[in-house]
Amino acid sequence: MNLFTNNQNDNLEKKKKEGLCYIFLVDIEGFTKLSSSLSHNELSNFVDNFKNSVLDSVNLNEGKVIKFLGDGAIAVFNLLEKAIGAADILISRYSSSETKVKVFITVGEVIFEDNDIFGLDVNFAFRVIEAIKGGTLAISEPTYMILKNKQGFSPSRELSIKGVGDGIRIFVRGEPEKLINETDDVRFLIKSAGIWDRFISFYLDVLIFISSFGIISTITFKKFIQMSGERQITEYRTERNPQQQEQKQKKEEELKLLEIETPLGKIKAGKGELDIKTQRGEVHTEPGKLEIKLGEGKKFAISYLQLSGIEVVIFTLYLALFWFFFKGMTPGEWIVRIRVERLDRSPPDLRTSFLRAILLVFMVLPAGLGVIIPLIITRGKTFLHDNLTKTVVVRR
Repeated sequence: MNLFTNNQNDNLEKKKKEGLCYIFLVDIEGFTKLSSSLSHNELSNFVDNFKNSVLDSVNLNEGKVIKFLGDGAIAVFNLLEKAIGAADILISRYSSSETKVKVFITVGEVIFEDNDIFGLDVNFAFRVIEAIKGGTLAISEPTYMILKNKQGFSPSRELSIKGVGDGIRIFVRGEPEKLINETDDVRFLIKSAGIWDRFISFYLDVLIFISSFGIISTITFKKFIQMSGERQITEYRTERNPQQQEQKQKKEEELKLLEIETPLGKIKAGKGELDIKTQRGEVHTEPGKLEIKLGEGKKFAISYLQLSGIEVVIFTLYLALFWFFFKGMTPGEWIVRIRVERLDRSPPDLRTSFLRAILLVFMVLPAGLGVIIPLIITRGKTFLHDNLTKTVVVRR
């Protein structure tokens, strides 16, 4: 339907009317800071120029300005391409200025009454515009689906918007990660990565490290550092000195690391092995091998690669540096499409990356226990190194 009467393009009908339109919201970024730095006359001139710019761009593209909001304005359009055109004019006009404008466009049902508009989609637009950075054009997902020329628009991560719902995406012209900020009303929706996603990504990183970085590091450092320990791949074992190996085994047999028994379960560790018994099942681990028993007749056995000696240190560096330089993603996590983030949704800094890598490597590798202990203790909801470093692993 046409939102405007044929002979009243300057005024909306004052009687109540409902219709589908493109809601156009424009806002000045940093207006509060700007107003404190200008004199009264300077601020008045700036606002007048802004209003004229909005009126010119909207009227030129056959839209209708509903009202001005001090540091912003709301308008409506019948055609999406016209709304995009008005947005481009405004953003371009302020592109070289320290004060930039931002525009959000969405399609929706609105109620027109007393020269104003109301509706859920109007409220949605006001919440989203606060999260967009200056100089940005953003549109809602339904609007993006209607748009013919989609070039240049990229989807944001899923958002949780107060009063609207979860799993909502908006599309911005540019890089969403750099152009959207979280607010009290708009938050990035966290989708925690699954247990097996994390397990597979870690195993992939071990494989990648051993096949590339591990080989290079071993060759580089072999002349300077005495390698300790041994590498086991399933049942293959290399013994350098039988007497030293026998002495080492005796020492391990004499060493008893841990034995705990509670109503929830029993944990026994020693001799390089670990046994856990709970009501849900049993787990037995030793370097290079993992066995899981769940109920009667359900048994799983996994053999895996194990790192030792200087490789553990270099693998820790491998994880930490990838998390820091590649925004929370190692090669394995990139393949599985997950990444590490801090609780404020930002990538881990250098300190967090190193701390997380140290905790993860020295929790997993020595006993070869993978993610099984935290899986059983927490039922897969959280991990020790996640909690200590205040990080989460999310799906991309």
